Amino acid sequence: MLIHIENFNKTNTLKLLSFDYSKGMRSLNITMSNPYLLEGQWLFKAIYNTLITNDEFLDLVFKKL
Repeated sequence: MLIHIENFNKTNTLKLLSFDYSKGMRSLNITMSNPYLLEGQWLFKAIYNTLITNDEFLDLVFKKL
């Protein structure tokens, strides 16, 4: 499956509420808020944009390598 993100824009993101890093499980639990009540593909694009612009999420990838 190929995901094509159109018009990458930081305004198309969700509000991040919390980050909980579990060292034992090597996972990051992220809680987000959807204040604009996005649905369908717009919601998935906003989740992608939120994660790809977040340094803490991107740093997790390097911890697992």
